[in-house]
Amino acid sequence: MSDLIPALIATDPAHRHQWLLANRPADFQPVYWWLSLIESAVAGVRFDALGLPRNRPRADVSLAAAVIGWALEDGYPVQYAVRELVHLRSLAPAIALPAILQPDEVARRALDAFRFSRADAVAAAARLRALPVTDDDFDQPGDSPPERTRRFEELRGTDEYRDHQQLIAIEQMLDTLRPTAGDITDPALAAELAAWLDILPGLDRTPDAVRVAWAQLDDLVALLDAGRPTGDLVQRLRTPAAAYLQWKLQELLARYAAAGDTAARDQIAHVLAACGPAALPALLRSLVHDPETLRPTVRDLFERSPGEAMTQLKVCLADADPGLRRVGVWGLSVLNLRQSDEVVDLLVAATTDTDAAVRHLAAEALRTRPPDHGPR
Repeated sequence: MSDLIPALIATDPAHRHQWLLANRPADFQPVYWWLSLIESAVAGVRFDALGLPRNRPRADVSLAAAVIGWALEDGYPVQYAVRELVHLRSLAPAIALPAILQPDEVARRALDAFRFSRADAVAAAARLRALPVTDDDFDQPGDSPPERTRRFEELRGTDEYRDHQQLIAIEQMLDTLRPTAGDITDPALAAELAAWLDILPGLDRTPDAVRVAWAQLDDLVALLDAGRPTGDLVQRLRTPAAAYLQWKLQELLARYAAAGDTAARDQIAHVLAACGPAALPALLRSLVHDPETLRPTVRDLFERSPGEAMTQLKVCLADADPGLRRVGVWGLSVLNLRQSDEVVDLLVAATTDTDAAVRHLAAEALRTRPPDHGPR
């Protein structure tokens, strides 16, 4: 889309908007088309502000501001436009700013786009925080693309989704406007923006269940690090909310494994398993150095999602680390799909592995496979 900017510059200013719309490609979603044009126009202003040499015509402040204004007229999201307007103003000389870039104008445009009053926004955020976290909140391994699309379309039709998206837009605009609040000249407008900024923390939509889970995890880590009994904390953490903690749990799993603290590692692994099959890559890697105590936890996940388990085990078998390949062979030997031709083929291939332990494990798995597998 950057190729349109030089042509737009060469067009009579009185006809630029009309020319631009006439040259809009029919197969391009309008929001992305406007986004690319705005980024190209603003980049030209930024390059000039940096004093970079020109090798082609660049948009000036007025043209870049006009492009943003035309985009808004065409339904471009206000929160994106506000961000670009504030950025463009930061690049422009303080004198003779186009009206659309004036701080009062940008703030008024943003506040007018808020679909909630302050009280309603805070109440909507509280309702969203109170929603329970369930497994249905996450994509499930094995879901087909049409199934995921169907679930997303159902979600988009809910009041909760619409409220969530609107609160995100409000947060984005308030964060963008915060540095410019002192430049607003209209006292009433400045007071309104200040009031919104005051309630910004109350717009957080993090589920209460997730806040509780984070606090419980902090308590668990403190007890593990002190070598003290953890009571029922592990079991209390094994809820769908654990999925929000997955990245931290994986980090802790690696830390305790590296420190050789198997007791702490196993407790963290048990919590991590509550994240479902998405936790398999980290758990399988943990089996490399001390497989025995973690195997029951991993086998539970195999039973919950044998298809995803097969996918991850094939990744293990292809890894350069022979320890991970051994884990892959072990996994095939206990997977409920072990009678399938694919499992047998993978085990047969593993009998030619460069690692003797892998070859031995594969041969043993083939020797002990269920007799009702039938002829090959």
